[in-house]
Amino acid sequence: MVPSTGACEMADVFLSYASEDRVTATLLAQALESAGLRVWYDRRLQGGSLFAAEIERELHAAGCVVVLWSAASITSEWVLDEAAHARDRNRLVPVAVAPVTPPIGFRQRHVLDLSAWGGDPEHAGFVELIASVRRLLAGAESRAPDIDGPPRALPHLAVLPFDAPANDEDTSLLADSLAEEILLALGRARGIRLVGRTSSFQLRGARKSEAGSVLNATHLLDGTVRRVGSALQVVAQLTDAATGSMLWSSRYSYDQANVLALQDTITSEIAATLQFMLADRPVSGRLDARAYDFYIRGRRLSRLHNAEACNQAVHCLEAATRGAPQHARAWAALAAARAETLSFVELDAQPPIVLAVRESAARALAMDNTLGEAYAAQVFCLPDIGAWRQKQELLDAGLQADPNDALLLARRALFRVSVGFIRGAVLDHALAFEIDPLSPQAHLGKGIALWLQGRIGECDALFRRARDSWPEHLLLWFYHYWVLLNSERVEEAERHLQSPRPATVDDPWTQIQLSITRAVRGAPRAVDQLFEKIERSGTDVGSRYGLQIGPVLARLGYFDKAFAVLDSSLGPPWRSHVWGPAPFRVRPGAATAALFSPASRELRSDMRFATLCGRLGLGSFWTECNTWPDCAAEVRSTYAFHQECSRVASQVPA
Repeated sequence: MVPSTGACEMADVFLSYASEDRVTATLLAQALESAGLRVWYDRRLQGGSLFAAEIERELHAAGCVVVLWSAASITSEWVLDEAAHARDRNRLVPVAVAPVTPPIGFRQRHVLDLSAWGGDPEHAGFVELIASVRRLLAGAESRAPDIDGPPRALPHLAVLPFDAPANDEDTSLLADSLAEEILLALGRARGIRLVGRTSSFQLRGARKSEAGSVLNATHLLDGTVRRVGSALQVVAQLTDAATGSMLWSSRYSYDQANVLALQDTITSEIAATLQFMLADRPVSGRLDARAYDFYIRGRRLSRLHNAEACNQAVHCLEAATRGAPQHARAWAALAAARAETLSFVELDAQPPIVLAVRESAARALAMDNTLGEAYAAQVFCLPDIGAWRQKQELLDAGLQADPNDALLLARRALFRVSVGFIRGAVLDHALAFEIDPLSPQAHLGKGIALWLQGRIGECDALFRRARDSWPEHLLLWFYHYWVLLNSERVEEAERHLQSPRPATVDDPWTQIQLSITRAVRGAPRAVDQLFEKIERSGTDVGSRYGLQIGPVLARLGYFDKAFAVLDSSLGPPWRSHVWGPAPFRVRPGAATAALFSPASRELRSDMRFATLCGRLGLGSFWTECNTWPDCAAEVRSTYAFHQECSRVASQVPA
């Protein structure tokens, strides 16, 4: 028998199953090992290891993933995460161990039937399973291992911004629009991974030579746009990133008056030539030239993620939709840009923006229901507390329609943290970072994922690198501080607050944070001074900062005060919650994320935490989807988390 692999040896098979199927899984693992395969499953966790980190590592490294479908697993968040990860990398081998229909998104695959299997190695279903696994492993042998990250079974394409003369703004916009059109046309292809536009569009001019290594791309699509007299001349080419060899090239020359025909021709020919990248459907609605100009400008501005750029992006995209009201993508982009502005306005200004987001997202989806960012924008319209199942369904539907959307993956990861599904969030963040490795949002997510796994040194190093690249990015700056504060590196957190900070971080907010760090550090009378500061402020600071102050007080042993602060901050009537001034608003729909982060370990040790979760509607959500948060296992030896959540949930009006 080949021994089961540990963390030091790559497994042939990663076995994914619900805990209710553990007996069947163990029997199957033994049978696979007897057939000469190396198998990893969660009973092989290394002693003392962080389970989420090891599971993620083994899932990335395994040659294939055998998923056991049963009545329990088809609703298991963990199994669905692992199955989606395998499906998107062409490593999935689905097996039915009970007479069930696989979940939506997995029904196109042939499912092997082991529902009546009792361990017989000659059983037809088991013989077919061995053959399927070996075929998949044989296809993977020719791929070189990726030492620095998960191996990729799919081509990974980076569409770079086309070059244009630096002094010609109109041609530069056209060059960006060509790359944008190609990205969108290929974005829903199932046979390829696309590098996100936020990352690929950063590599211009001389930096294009870095694209293959920096973006971990296998193929690069690049080009140039020039004006020669009254004609536009475009050259597009596809190269192998590893060798630099040109795989395909074509030249186009059109009269300037026929720009849209030029875009159509290039997009169509590339899609036809690269057969593994065919788009699912044609683009819905075409813009006239002026409307398209507004659309591309809005897209550019929306990538900057600051208040001024968000407002300018909204104005441009509003002009684009006025000029071409039939263009679905313009409406989806407008919905996303409007949703982004919610992070930068005060609470009383949010309702009309929410209505505008809903309207533009509905217009987009009425014309094209496969636009992922329109689904994501709708999540911002839901209340911070509650509507958990609705948020989950919108995010899952968006990613089913648009699996290459890194921002949508980051949104789902944030939601998953907000309901305690930490392991699923880590996988989403990892995939978002793989798709868009030069994006500040992807770096933020990767840093948070490392923190959630307890990999503090790697998290700190990543945030430092990211802040060198984006020194004015508010959330990168804030989360770096928050990780340091909650990882026994309090002095570093205090120095971080006193070092140069983004221009939009005001002094009153910083003073509150300094009071918090001094309280954690144990400075004399620091806790009393913190409460005196709150009382002197004359504002609802205790409520506004409750998600920070509550966990800190629990960490210091003041549990009664901690839960009093949280009851004030998270009590009905539900409203948009903040962690301070407008730039630091919690993303809509993620007010509870702090409760499940490492910052709230001590808070979760008290049974009142389960009571709070029940009041917030989380207990009902977990019961309905038959999946409990990771922290349920964390506190199992302290109190009955499930029972307390369910008891309180039954008393909360529907």
